[in-house]
Amino acid sequence: MGWQNLRFTRKVFNWVLLLMAAYSLVTLIVLFLIDQIVNDTLYLYGLQFSYSWAIGYWNVVRLGFVVSWLVMITTIILQLYFSRKTKETVEEQRETEPTSEEPWTGERKETLPRSEEPWCTYTLSDGSTIKVKHKLKSAKRLEKYSPEGIPVYVVDYDNIVQVVSVPEKLTRKSRHASI
Repeated sequence: MGWQNLRFTRKVFNWVLLLMAAYSLVTLIVLFLIDQIVNDTLYLYGLQFSYSWAIGYWNVVRLGFVVSWLVMITTIILQLYFSRKTKETVEEQRETEPTSEEPWTGERKETLPRSEEPWCTYTLSDGSTIKVKHKLKSAKRLEKYSPEGIPVYVVDYDNIVQVVSVPEKLTRKSRHASI
């Protein structure tokens, strides 16, 4: 997932968390209003107290309060966690990638490949087939630019060669081979 997509996903996630907290706050306000109606207004109209309906009412209101508070607390914790993660990610980006304001001449070692490096397969004139892949060890941007204005880089890499097939006529029997 690219950095732009990740940033968009985090923004959407932050909005979803904010909406969840807002809905929980509205639910709390509605529960307070319902409680006020039951405890103040309905008694003025002759509501008779009874444990048979009061226990069910109290349990439902308490459950609504608990769930709303849990949702609000969870969203706050997630917001804090993801804002901290975002800050750490931005700091890592600053450490490893150049910005437009400052030249970057440090080396960067890749710890995780951005994508699986492809193998290039070659069939040689002698009939052998090999696969080759380049493994980047480090890259350094120089303070030089191409005529098109593109920065010039020096890279250090290893070639990994894998022999896929060799014609029988090219193989040599080993002296140490046991038969």
